[in-house]
Amino acid sequence: NGTSWGTWGTAPSTGAVVRAAGASFTTATSGSFPNDTFTSTYENYLFVVSVTALTADADFSVRLRSAGSDNTNSDYWRVFNGTQASSTSWSVGEGDTTPRYFMMMNVLSPKATQRTGIFMTQFSINKAGTAYLYTDGGGVFDATTSFDSMSFISSVASSMTGQYNVYAYQSS
Repeated sequence: NGTSWGTWGTAPSTGAVVRAAGASFTTATSGSFPNDTFTSTYENYLFVVSVTALTADADFSVRLRSAGSDNTNSDYWRVFNGTQASSTSWSVGEGDTTPRYFMMMNVLSPKATQRTGIFMTQFSINKAGTAYLYTDGGGVFDATTSFDSMSFISSVASSMTGQYNVYAYQSS
């Protein structure tokens, strides 16, 4: 009935835990999440990203990172809205100078030395500012590599401002 609230006590060692909440970024072309965002403590991660200011129309992509460097191998496979593609990053949408860009991406087992999977949902306005876009799908980094972070990349050298939250969780 909303008149009383339970007391939770200490945080559980399994389940959803906020890893980094309410962090903002301002960057020219690429925003890298902190090194060691992915740890051996948790198995999977949920990234929630919104772009709040952009000085030029741009396409966005994501790359996995190890020891402070983006992995640019052609091992990024995806199927978004039924279209399969491979590249040196995962293409995750576009935006114009009045950005309305929102993304949620689950990153599965990035720290383990195995293939890393993703499931992504994204909503934005197209670069022309004339239509809304919705993308969902999944992908895999099709090589056995351990990662500790990720980059969110703009296709143009413009000022990009936004915020992100990262939630870490594991299955058991």
